[in-house]
Amino acid sequence: MLCFPLVNSTKAETITVANAAQFLEAVNKLKAGDSLEVLDGKYDLKTNAVITSTGTEQKPVVIRAKNPGGVVFVNKSYLTLRFVSYVTIEGFIFRSKNGAAVTFESCTHCRVTKSEFKLIDTEENRWVYITEAESATEPISGYNRIDHNKFEDKSEKGNMITTDGFHKKSPQISQHDLIDHNYFRNVGPRIENGMETIRLGQGTLTGSSGFTTIEYNLFENCDGDAEIISVKCDSNFIRYNTFRKCQGGVCLRQSSGTIIEGNFFLGEGKKETGGVRVYRSGNLIFNNYFSGLTGSGNFGALSFTNGDHETFKAHEAIHIPPSGNIFAFNTLAYNEHNIEIGYNQKDKTSLPPKNNVIANNVIIGNKNKIINYYTKPVNQIWEGNLFYADGFSVLGIARVLPDQIREADPLLRQEDSIWRITKNSPAVNSAMGIYDFVKTDINGNLRDELKDAGAEEYSSNGLKRLPLKAADFKLNSEMLTKSGK
Repeated sequence: MLCFPLVNSTKAETITVANAAQFLEAVNKLKAGDSLEVLDGKYDLKTNAVITSTGTEQKPVVIRAKNPGGVVFVNKSYLTLRFVSYVTIEGFIFRSKNGAAVTFESCTHCRVTKSEFKLIDTEENRWVYITEAESATEPISGYNRIDHNKFEDKSEKGNMITTDGFHKKSPQISQHDLIDHNYFRNVGPRIENGMETIRLGQGTLTGSSGFTTIEYNLFENCDGDAEIISVKCDSNFIRYNTFRKCQGGVCLRQSSGTIIEGNFFLGEGKKETGGVRVYRSGNLIFNNYFSGLTGSGNFGALSFTNGDHETFKAHEAIHIPPSGNIFAFNTLAYNEHNIEIGYNQKDKTSLPPKNNVIANNVIIGNKNKIINYYTKPVNQIWEGNLFYADGFSVLGIARVLPDQIREADPLLRQEDSIWRITKNSPAVNSAMGIYDFVKTDINGNLRDELKDAGAEEYSSNGLKRLPLKAADFKLNSEMLTKSGK
């Protein structure tokens, strides 16, 4: 059942293999345009299979299960793509033990798709790893894609997905990678540090730009680390994702210039669920929806926390206080703690946030302070916000002007479990300032010239996006979601 193409043939071939030995023999005899189809069964490779077959944009190399979900890699079965381009791994189930199931080393335009990852960990381990090869002499890695996969049940330290980079002269994170349409679930129990679901970069790569996009993913019960997504490089895009019952939040740990847009953060009443925690500068957080979150301090819907250093120092896990960030056009509905500013972590972070903008948000709360100052921020800028302290809630700060924070019922209506803007809401046409980067709303509808405050622009005929849920993912088949391909 092992059929190799002729040595001198330039015609693309499909090779079929039926066991681990045939797989290992065939995988590096592929040429551009070839496909390797793997028949159903359990495959114990007993090694890290280093794949050096490479493709082109017009003639990719495809390594796939003939029947999606019918091939299971077990025990010490690991795939490492090294110095290759345009290689796709598709349709497998990974039950590998204590090793990265798939690694991209100095690869470009490579992809792992329509697969399931439920590895057997007894020690610290990452599951999918994008990095540079040790022998790389310059940054190469970029434009790789991890999409339409299911990741579940991680209980040991390490990340489900890690992106790394070049650590020699002029360190550089892998660039322009795409992590989309994946389902992440059941990470935990909580440890103090080191079990982020996704980690982009590390301290030694801080200051390099990744341009990584994380979009249309569902995170559910991802509780292993306070940082569900930890961002330690610059200029990334985290958008259109849904976070359900996750004990933690998205943390711009050592990041500047990152955009967080159009996400749903749904705590559903679970303990210590959070939203976005911000450090460093120039980050934009807009058009997001936060509801049912219970966390405080570092785990508030928005946390501008204190820092311990003003500037970055290599190889040190420092916290640079947030400065010059913008939190705008978001809707926060019935969270226990909404805006948490100046939290002093373990009494070691005394440098306050400064020069941050909180503008044109809609908040309705019925518990605690809507705004909570642990440490008074420096030159905190408020503009065009609409906040409503209902029930046992209070605004939390005094001496604000109406053009900074207007206190009125935003007249939201619950529809499909989401608190949405209504026609008569005082949020309609109430936004102040320019904020040219906000051109659409959370639903994808264009904003009017007079923008509405909050994540939604009122529209009687516009799109209505819903948060992602497990049923949106068709596992082991086309792995499509309602959000797109």
